[in-house]
Amino acid sequence: MKKIPAHQKYQDSHITPKELHRIWWQLHDHLESTPQLWLRPTSLKEFCLLLNTNQKYFSQTVNQATGFSINTLIHTYRMEFFLKKIQQGEAQIKTIEGLLLEVGFKNRSSFYTSFRKLMGGKVTDFIRD
Repeated sequence: MKKIPAHQKYQDSHITPKELHRIWWQLHDHLESTPQLWLRPTSLKEFCLLLNTNQKYFSQTVNQATGFSINTLIHTYRMEFFLKKIQQGEAQIKTIEGLLLEVGFKNRSSFYTSFRKLMGGKVTDFIRD
């Protein structure tokens, strides 16, 4: 299936650039200041209530601003936190499974899939280097 560029995908959308900007920056501010939003499962409905928008506009905003789905965006925050823990030496005293649970991943499968997608390699190769 061919991926449609965001500017074409949303050309018939009724969201204004001002509203798109508002939703993005509110989301960004919340994600940066409230790690609980990405450390625990947060539903699309919760995000929409928090940002005072609907699911269509929310999804469009995330996709246009980042090129990601909301799940991939959340996994990016979790991955950054995981990498920070690795750089701080926590892999020496904790298991990978323990770390991935600490940063909000529910299971190994979603973590390893996200790691390969976002980092382009294997966790073990990254930790060794």
